[in-house]
Amino acid sequence: IVAIVDGLSPFLAALIVLIPFFVPQIFPTIQWVYYTAIAMALLALFGLGAFLGLVSRRNVIVYGLRTIVAGVISIGISLLLGVSE
Repeated sequence: IVAIVDGLSPFLAALIVLIPFFVPQIFPTIQWVYYTAIAMALLALFGLGAFLGLVSRRNVIVYGLRTIVAGVISIGISLLLGVSE
């Protein structure tokens, strides 16, 4: 059971973020698809942080925002490390 959960969790999280790319015809431009995917990823991060706050009996909003900040910092580091010139 643990192996199934460990395998399905990242798959489902990635699938949520990729949903806009499966239906690009409902968006005016491809940029909107990217923006929507980023917004969905940040919303998922907020949800995970809020759940962490709920479980730890702390402020749900603060934990959600902290998780978003951690995600944005991770994106920034990833972009900086990915530049090869």
